[in-house]
Formats: sequence, C-alpha cells, structure tokens
Amino acid sequence: MPELQQKLSVRELVPEEYPLWDTFVYDTSAGTLFHTTQWGKIITNLTRRPFKIIAAFNENKIDGGMLFWPKKSFGLKAITYMPATTYQGILTSQLKTDRSSSLIANQQRIVKIVLEELKNEYDFIQLSLIHISEPTRPY
Repeated sequence: MPELQQKLSVRELVPEEYPLWDTFVYDTSAGTLFHTTQWGKIITNLTRRPFKIIAAFNENKIDGGMLFWPKKSFGLKAITYMPATTYQGILTSQLKTDRSSSLIANQQRIVKIVLEELKNEYDFIQLSLIHISEPTRPY
C-alpha cells in the first residue's frame, strides 16, 4: 500500500517514547535542535512549563508531530509561541519519491491530522508552521 493511503493514528507520547521522537527529529530534513526533547527540557527549566509531544504514527513509525508547551490562560487550554524557540511547528516525514505533488500531499495530510487532534484538546492554538527545507517543485 502506498504510504499516502495508510491510516495514521495520532497521540501524545509518553516520556519513555521520547528517544523515538528525537530519532525522528534527527532523521527528518527539517528537524532542528528546537524540535528535540533536549530543547524541550531547557525551555521547561526556564519557564516552568512542561512540554508535550504529539505524534502521528503509521503503524509503529512516527510520520510527523510536534513538541509544544501547553498552558492555561484565562481558563482556556492554550498552545502559544515559546520565547527563544526559533523553529516551532509540525515536522513531517519525507516520502521516498521525487514527485513534488506526493511530497506536498504527505506533508498536508500529516499537518491536518495533527492539527485536528490539537483542536479537539485545546481552546487556543498559536503556531507558525515550519518551512519546507528542500524544494519540492521540479523547476
């Protein structure tokens, strides 16, 4: 079955799964230090806001997700920008294809399912989606 047709499941990671997340970040072309649990711990120590990771799984493999610091604000559950964190947003896996339409569709599919899960849980979300680090157009 092509990767785009496989059903994804989305859930929050438990701390024992954080090494899986860090491996995914290091293996993803758009991943940076700002997406790692190491950075999550640094910001948590500075702000006293614990981080969470939401991940989209294709069977046992992480295909995308996001590290974030939730908070309560005016009685609302919120996700907001963190200071000193240049890159935030949803990371996505790269398909093994040269077809730009498939690459874009894969990214949009993962972003959509992660955002849907976050919208179910949080009242206010302020994110900037990361850039695509490699060109996907053939020209």
